[in-house]
Amino acid sequence: MTNFWKNIRRFPSFLFSVITGFFLTTFYPIFELLKEKNKRIIIVTIIVIF
Repeated sequence: MTNFWKNIRRFPSFLFSVITGFFLTTFYPIFELLKEKNKRIIIVTIIVIF
């Protein structure tokens, strides 16, 4: 039973790691595009329009 509670205490850090990894993996290509000035202007314009 103590093993169960130990796992319950570790779950929030695991969940935080999974969510952070998901967002970093999802938005990494967008961050790479933002490094170039021409593409940055286009992406920011599209985001502002919508």
